[in-house]
Amino acid sequence: NDLKGAGGDTEYASGDCGCQTVCGICVNQGGQNVCVNECPVSATQCTQNSQCTGTCVGCVIPDGETTGICQTCQRVEYLKASGTQYMDSKRKATNFTKIEADVMVTTQGSGTNRIFGNYANSNNSFTLNCANSTNTCRFGNQSKQSVHALMLPVGERHIVGNSSEGLTKDGVSVGTWTTSSAFETTGNVCLLASTNSASAVPNNIENGLVGNCYGIKWWEKGNLVLNLLPVHAPFQPVGKQNCMFDKVSQTLFCNAGTGDDFKTNLDE
Repeated sequence: NDLKGAGGDTEYASGDCGCQTVCGICVNQGGQNVCVNECPVSATQCTQNSQCTGTCVGCVIPDGETTGICQTCQRVEYLKASGTQYMDSKRKATNFTKIEADVMVTTQGSGTNRIFGNYANSNNSFTLNCANSTNTCRFGNQSKQSVHALMLPVGERHIVGNSSEGLTKDGVSVGTWTTSSAFETTGNVCLLASTNSASAVPNNIENGLVGNCYGIKWWEKGNLVLNLLPVHAPFQPVGKQNCMFDKVSQTLFCNAGTGDDFKTNLDE
């Protein structure tokens, strides 16, 4: 229940140990949660990102200057979405896909709070839809879906996602669905919104999350392929600085929508 794991599993030590960078891991030592293996801080002068080395590091050049300093990403507690932001997962979902999103809904409405999805083809869709005023979530597609009422009450933080059985909440199955054959979504899955786009880069985005996202994980055939952590990346363009850092590919996933960037706990 406290997510500490067992034996040598230290990644999921319970509580918040205040890691400041994407390299940091929360471990339990002598009954205390501490952060170890933080990214080294670099003060290297630079004129472009390629001159910076390390994990999630880039060149930050002050306005009016021609040179800057290499800076690492800063871990933040969450990304705060207003319903207009989303991220392109750069992946299609299959019948082997499992996704878990650590989220808190802050506003419930008829056109909000799809946690992830692509439904360009209704028979091959893969969508977790919490987009109605009764807090009911649906996972699946038009003919095969899992339904559970009062899934995401406003102001409560939960890990929601899917398994081979259907909808899950905090690791426990709360509904079932059936899929009798292999499938693949027509286009990429959106994260923190959904799309009916079949193009390589999703468009026709709708029903974005209004709330906080603390992290997202994606598995294919039991293998972890995305492990997204919220960060502030000061070397990114303005409006694209609050992102998710993928610990698997060591790349950033930033707002692909128009308008304002995600906010973070640092803005509140």
